[in-house]
Amino acid sequence: MKEQGFLDASCPSPSFKQAKHNIMCSELKQLYVAITRTRQRLWICENVKEFSEPVFNYWKRKCLVQVRKLDDSLAQAMQVASSSEEWKSRGYKLLHQDNYEMATICFERANDTYGEKLAKALGLRANADRLHGSNPEMASIARRQAADIFYSIGKAERAAECFYMLKEYERAGQIYLEKCGESALERAAECFVLAGCYITAAEVYAKGNNISKCLSVCTKGKLFDMGLQYIQYWKQHAKADEEMAQRSKDLEELKQTFLENCAHHYHEINDKRAMINYVRAFDSMNSRRKFLQSLECLDELLSLEEESGNFLEAANIAKLRGDLLLAADLLGKGAQYEEAVHLILWFVFANSLWLAGSTGWPLKQFKEKENLLSKAKSFAKNLSHWFYGLVCSEADILLNKPSNLFLMKQYLSASQMHKSTRGEMLVARIILDHHLHLNISNYEWIDELVFDLASYSKEQIYNNRVSSETLVYFWNFWKDKVLKIFEYLEHAENQYGTNDSRRYGDFCLNYFGVWRQFNNLNPIYLLNSDAEWLRKLESKHVCRNQKQVSISIHQFVSAARSYWCSELFSVGLQVLKMLELLYNFSHRNSLSSFNQSRSLTHIYEVASFLLNSKFLNSQHAEKDLMKFVNLSAKHFFGYIFPLDWRESLRENMISLRETEISRKLLEEVILERTGSKCNSLSYGEIGKVALIILGSGELTTEFYGKIFECLHWNSAWKNFIVNLKEDRGSPTFSTTDNISEYVGENRSSGTTTESAACHIKQIGSIEPVILKFHEALQDTYKVNWRTISDYMSPVCFLYLVERYLMLLSFVNGYFFSTKTTFVEWVVYQDGRPSSTSCFVAVNKQSLEDIVKFVIDMVQQFLFCKRETIDWIKKSRIAVKEYHSLLVLRLVLIACSLHLNFGKGLDLLFDLLGQKNITELLPWEFYDALRRRQRNNRLNIDVNLLADAFKKIGNPLVIVSMHGNCPKFGCKDAIFVDMKLNPCKEELLRILFPKTGCSQYQTAGFSCEVLLPANYNEGISSEVVPFSSSVSLPDQDLNTQNQNVGDLQFNHDRFWEIIEALAVVDGIKDLRTFISYASTLMVFLGKLVSIIDAGTKEYLLKKPAGGEDDDFSRDAMNVLNLMNQLHSELEPSKLKLECSVPIIGALCEELRSGWSIMMPLLQQQGYLVKDGNHASEESGDHCDVEESISKAEECSKGKKPASATTFNSKPQGNSKSKKNKKSRGRNRK
Repeated sequence: MKEQGFLDASCPSPSFKQAKHNIMCSELKQLYVAITRTRQRLWICENVKEFSEPVFNYWKRKCLVQVRKLDDSLAQAMQVASSSEEWKSRGYKLLHQDNYEMATICFERANDTYGEKLAKALGLRANADRLHGSNPEMASIARRQAADIFYSIGKAERAAECFYMLKEYERAGQIYLEKCGESALERAAECFVLAGCYITAAEVYAKGNNISKCLSVCTKGKLFDMGLQYIQYWKQHAKADEEMAQRSKDLEELKQTFLENCAHHYHEINDKRAMINYVRAFDSMNSRRKFLQSLECLDELLSLEEESGNFLEAANIAKLRGDLLLAADLLGKGAQYEEAVHLILWFVFANSLWLAGSTGWPLKQFKEKENLLSKAKSFAKNLSHWFYGLVCSEADILLNKPSNLFLMKQYLSASQMHKSTRGEMLVARIILDHHLHLNISNYEWIDELVFDLASYSKEQIYNNRVSSETLVYFWNFWKDKVLKIFEYLEHAENQYGTNDSRRYGDFCLNYFGVWRQFNNLNPIYLLNSDAEWLRKLESKHVCRNQKQVSISIHQFVSAARSYWCSELFSVGLQVLKMLELLYNFSHRNSLSSFNQSRSLTHIYEVASFLLNSKFLNSQHAEKDLMKFVNLSAKHFFGYIFPLDWRESLRENMISLRETEISRKLLEEVILERTGSKCNSLSYGEIGKVALIILGSGELTTEFYGKIFECLHWNSAWKNFIVNLKEDRGSPTFSTTDNISEYVGENRSSGTTTESAACHIKQIGSIEPVILKFHEALQDTYKVNWRTISDYMSPVCFLYLVERYLMLLSFVNGYFFSTKTTFVEWVVYQDGRPSSTSCFVAVNKQSLEDIVKFVIDMVQQFLFCKRETIDWIKKSRIAVKEYHSLLVLRLVLIACSLHLNFGKGLDLLFDLLGQKNITELLPWEFYDALRRRQRNNRLNIDVNLLADAFKKIGNPLVIVSMHGNCPKFGCKDAIFVDMKLNPCKEELLRILFPKTGCSQYQTAGFSCEVLLPANYNEGISSEVVPFSSSVSLPDQDLNTQNQNVGDLQFNHDRFWEIIEALAVVDGIKDLRTFISYASTLMVFLGKLVSIIDAGTKEYLLKKPAGGEDDDFSRDAMNVLNLMNQLHSELEPSKLKLECSVPIIGALCEELRSGWSIMMPLLQQQGYLVKDGNHASEESGDHCDVEESISKAEECSKGKKPASATTFNSKPQGNSKSKKNKKSRGRNRK
């Protein structure tokens, strides 16, 4: 203001103060509001000039205000009249300010009807918006009025919007479509969609080229055909229309989406037929697969793949849904024959075990089983000969065709050759079951130990024979394979393991009917829902999805392990019961000790395996198994150390005792006793323990440890056994060592010098075993045995005395012994001689005392008869059976004292004078000694005793320890030179010279068999396994076949052989098989030439086309089949591992297709209508039935005459069919 000169310098301006000028601030604010809110003119009236004059003067200077007096002229000036345009203008301003009511008044004054209706419509619409929540009905009335007004004044879009808000979508859409042009087409279509007018909406979207929304509406309105028509239209016009051409790339994607939506719709309403029609319209097979897989429509995808010729993909789908038979058919169509065959065999095997209500083994028959296996063989025929043989073999096994041991052996060999785990497992179990169901009287017994058990068992089965050895072999064979299954189950969850364990894993899965299918590399285990084992699982562990039932690998492993544990124990228990029956049979019928003891070792072997198996942990199972372990432990000791010690002298018993299982069983005898609650051994138990130690090879440290614990109360026996154990661990004794400084002069022949041990002394720091042995025997002998409940038996005591004397005899550098005692020592040494120093370390006085001690014992036992008998009785031994054996044993001890130490001759003289003693001796033994008794003197030498010993079956053995043994001319004695350190086997060969070689000890039986050179149909020939180096020229057989081929074709005989080979059961042994094969080969050679010539002649006479072409094709198929069968029957190809199943399958095929050949053979004159070999169609059927009946007789053990004889004379044609059948019955 100062700058503009508005301030008066004479009038000072006061400074502003908030408290003083507060009212002025309020006035200024009101003035501001008045000025800013004025529309045209602002009238300011003041009645106090003093306050208003300053500001008025300011405004005047600025020319902002005019001053008027308040009179009539002022009132007239204020009343200015407005024009129509001004009212109209004011009305639109009010419309923009949403003051619809005032705007309406302005439009009325302006006489603007359009504006008036517009303002009224807008007001109604605004009013409807306000009332929409509080009064919907009034709101709708107001909105409808507004819409009508809008429509009447040409405001179509606003009218459509109102109808849209009123949810009168169709009317709104029509307004958009008809009044609003192309820009509103999309809004019109949206309204039609909301109104449910999908056809109109689709048409509107199509009109606007909105492809995506058009197809979407077609999908929503289920206008699928309409949508397809639009798609086709757009594709056709894409080139002409630039915009459409640009969208053509997107069109395919839109089409695919639309078709998927269509298919989804029909899938939701479960109209699979309509769905698949739209799926077929997809552009690619991959999109069809992806879509159907996403919906899990495997059935539809499978049919689509099949009709598209994608058989392998269709087969994979069938496998994914668990339909293996369908998968096999599809694979066959796709020429994937091998996989198709495996699926069929898998299905047949699983269903043979787990039919409804079945608990697994054995295999059962079911409907279509034979047809399925025939299909598998037909598929396999398209592949290699090797694979065809495998399939034929497994098919026959699944049909239980191998009904006798000979056939079982063939199929086992075939399975092993083909590396078929399934075949091996099944045939092994079949053979095992055959053993278990066989009467024990059919078991064979052999009196020698089998070293090559595998070859022996296979040879026995080959000859339709069984024994306890074959039973145990096939138990172990089957059991080892079950253990492979357990090995797989241990690694199944992490899918590790060897290839071998995976092979058994596949078998295990197949066994339980579990099909492993991979989905995104994750295994899915599909099951047969009817399987009995599945019912035992809790339902929460089983996943059921439509037709599929699956299970987790963890649950499968648990179920499989439980089943195989149960199966292993069940079969093992059956084997044990059969072995127990065999043992009881051998004992009841007094078979050899070897047979009885061998049965016990078999029982212990099987029972101990089951007992120690980590897979069996049931207390009930342990209780059952311990019965068999106790049975074998209870009786085995008595066979190894029998009452008649000569029984143990048999070579088979020595061989048996050297086996590992025998050693373990003897240890079990001791461990059973050392494990008692009293934890101490009685004298009787000590005797058995000592015998086991001295009669066995190397024993375990654990074994010795338990014995030491139980001998804490008897230091004499404990010290002796401790020394024995140390002796076992001492360095090997060399016979070249010079010990002459410890040994006196050698004895002359027939006498023993007393100076032999004059200078004997203990060597080094080694405790002399012989002295400890003496102390132990002396402790036992001096104890009051009558007061002891379990005293040592005379059998054990005398065994120990004999061994004691033999060890004592080492001091001489050579010694005499019975064969029994020396063999026991050889077995004990087990090829590792002990230190001689431990036994020779005694001085002269000790030696004399020891010998006197033994002589006194012998005298007491022989002359105190009553006391000796009481001792026998106390030991629970039959006096009548054993007393004479005890007397003979004591006399032999006296003879040994004389031979080795020159002592006891007077004792022998006294004994021979006692009738109560001599009458108990074997006559031939007593007679040999009696003849040398003259003039009250007994003249006994080595030759005499050697002869006497030989007569009782216990020859004298002369053993040279260091090569300083005198020369004895004893032809009846056995000489052994230990200077060369002979091994145990060499010693046993000297003691048990072989008179022949046993076939059971020879390994390597060959399975290949050739026809004998002198073979002729109807003549039996001996056929035996032979070495692969042996060969037979084919021309030998060809020559003989040529002779037989001259015979007239015997139709009856031909079908008898075909039926026997087809059903397999007619083959009982190799001889029958060779006979059938040779005869059939001759017949086929004749028939092939007949049919070949006849087919050519037949076709020359017939025009081409029609049924004759079918006949030609069928005839050629049969001809090819016959050629193939003829080739299989060639001697060079007649390998038993695969010939039986292949020939059987080919015969079965020939039988099913033979009817096509009948008219041709009749035409050629080989089947005359009323002749002996003739047959009409019905007659031929009768011939086949008759042949089948003959084959069935063969399978039951009956042998038709035609199986071994052949009428070489030509047969006439005059006899009727009735006579032919009658003759056939007579043969039977």
